[in-house]
Amino acid sequence: MRRPWALFFGAMNQAAKSRRSSFRFRHFKEAPQMLRVLVDEGYVQYYQKEGQHVQVRLRKDRDGVLVKEVLQVSKSSMPKFVKSKSIKWDTRLNLIAAGGKIMKASDCKRLNVGGEHLAIIR
Repeated sequence: MRRPWALFFGAMNQAAKSRRSSFRFRHFKEAPQMLRVLVDEGYVQYYQKEGQHVQVRLRKDRDGVLVKEVLQVSKSSMPKFVKSKSIKWDTRLNLIAAGGKIMKASDCKRLNVGGEHLAIIR
C-alpha cells in the first residue's frame, strides 16, 4: 500500500511536468506540515482544504511554475534514512521526516537530527 505522501509528491510532480499551476490531492495527517514548508520556501502560493481534498496553487514566474521536478527519494517499499552528518548543503529543497515533523534538510542539520528522506524538489 502506498503512503499518502507518495500520492502527494506524485500529484505535485505531474502538475510540474505538465506546467499546471494547481493540483488536488486527498488530505492526510502530514499534509499541512509539508505544505507549510513549501509555502515558506516559496514553491506554493497557497492551499485550502475542500472536504476530504486539498487544492494547492503553485507559485509561478515568467517561465511557468517554480517547481520543475519532484524526486521521491524514500519509497513505500524501501524507506531511505539519513543521519544529520550525512545531510549535504544543497540548493534544492530536501524534505525529511524527523521526529513526527516534516523539515527542510538545513533545519535537520542545524538541529542535529536525522530522519526519513522523503523528497527532493527542484
